Amino acid sequence: GAVYGVALLSKFNLAAIALTMETAVTYTAWRHKQWKQWWQVNILIGVVTLALTGWWFARNQLLYGEPTGVERLTELWGVRDPSENWTTAVYELPYVWTSLWGRFGYGQVPLPQAIYSSLWWFALFALSGLILPDWLSRKGAKPVTAAKSWQDKLHALFPFLLLALNIALFFVVIFNYLLISPAGPMGRFFFPALPSLAVLLFYGLSRWADFIGRISYSVFRKTAHRLPLTAYRLPFTAILINVALLALTLVALFGYLRPAYARPAGFTAETAVPNPINAQFDTLVNLRGYEISTDAVEPGGFIDIKLYWEVTGKPPGNYLLFVHLSDEVGMVAQRDTHPGLGNFPSSLWEVGDRFVESVRLYVPETAYTPDTATLRVGFYAPDAGYRLGISGPDGTGWGDALALGTVQIEPLPGSTYPNAQNQNFNDEVRLLGYAYSQRDVTRGEPLTVTLYWEALQDVTTNYQVEVHLREEPGESWNTFARAKVQPTTPWRKGQLFTTEHVLETAVPPNTYLIHVALIDSSTNVPQNIVAEDGHWLDNHLLLARVRIQDP
Repeated sequence: GAVYGVALLSKFNLAAIALTMETAVTYTAWRHKQWKQWWQVNILIGVVTLALTGWWFARNQLLYGEPTGVERLTELWGVRDPSENWTTAVYELPYVWTSLWGRFGYGQVPLPQAIYSSLWWFALFALSGLILPDWLSRKGAKPVTAAKSWQDKLHALFPFLLLALNIALFFVVIFNYLLISPAGPMGRFFFPALPSLAVLLFYGLSRWADFIGRISYSVFRKTAHRLPLTAYRLPFTAILINVALLALTLVALFGYLRPAYARPAGFTAETAVPNPINAQFDTLVNLRGYEISTDAVEPGGFIDIKLYWEVTGKPPGNYLLFVHLSDEVGMVAQRDTHPGLGNFPSSLWEVGDRFVESVRLYVPETAYTPDTATLRVGFYAPDAGYRLGISGPDGTGWGDALALGTVQIEPLPGSTYPNAQNQNFNDEVRLLGYAYSQRDVTRGEPLTVTLYWEALQDVTTNYQVEVHLREEPGESWNTFARAKVQPTTPWRKGQLFTTEHVLETAVPPNTYLIHVALIDSSTNVPQNIVAEDGHWLDNHLLLARVRIQDP
């Protein structure tokens, strides 16, 4: 009761282990006919647990209107409707598995997928050892003992059933949390059942070791006693597992975790940097040189940039580095980060530090093509909002965003449609491409957006295509075009069709994204965009910017 009470105070999901405890207590009482003691033990557990935790449940009831506090917690993280999230919960189960073994940081520093897959198959092999070795050994053999009664079988199996029950309970706990909260896919919620899983895994491996040992003895009868797997099966298996897990720990620590949080690589003053430029950012840091991985990129691709910095003055605080890719209309892609991708913030800089900043900039799949964009870098103060001024080697002012070069954004090879896309709406309709009548629009003139579609299956639902202007923060001007898709008769699998949407542009001059959504006419619900692996990306798409200017 005391241990259970402390467990509840530390983490409420441990409430589920009460069923494991009660199963063990009830089985013991049934086996030994100790029903009086069963009542006494249960009352004692209940009283001690209530004494330790009752105040906590009462507090939650007073503060939040329910005793557990779970509803309040899910409100903070975001609430999911369980009836609508079964697919999402199933999709997130692999993430639970990977985070159980190790996803560092806030999950953004994973190990290679091959490690997680190997652990999965290792676990399946170990669990198969609970059944397969005995089955293989008995296959074709004649029984030498009388059949056991069901009570004897239950007594022999009960420890395994109890461990399996604990594992199943906490799987249900995790899956339930996945249904109600986006914070659910975390392997740590399975930790209370991890000892149960470990015992079953090791026992399964020991059964395989015993089976292999017997096979080895029968094949190599004269020398089998010298084989470690034959003579020292359990110690050998235990040592092998512990060495393997130690190796995994060291690989994860020094191969992935440490590099992920390491300071960026340095360079000496004598290093011949590529593209020497010596651009001075205020009095704080000098860009000695830079390197751009490519001068041409396709939508969905990326650009790697290396920046060679030398600190010339102690910064008064933290400044953020920005990397912008912009065309004549506006922003195409951007990335804002602390220097060193957060591992070497400017508040830690000392005069004389030299380091190589490596930044990868992803180009959106919806980028307009063909296009020419300029790559720029700079620093800004996140709180005050000002940028650091830039000057050349001769002191000439270069503004507050340094242009490094131009990048061509090229159409995807073999594309049939303008601005080719592969956007799957609910596995029913695919957006193949889009086009604008113009990207520079005089305020008040109409803007025509043409969308090219393909039916992925026979579709009977009446859909509407919603298209409108959208500002950067997500606000939408009430100038949207929402046209019913034609024809209204059922679409056939493979059918191609085009929709045109004329937008009014009597809005304040600015650059705007084009919002596209596929709406179910009967429910007014936007359809989800599905990734290649089946998970949901979003329920709308943002196409390339247009610029609206005064006449």
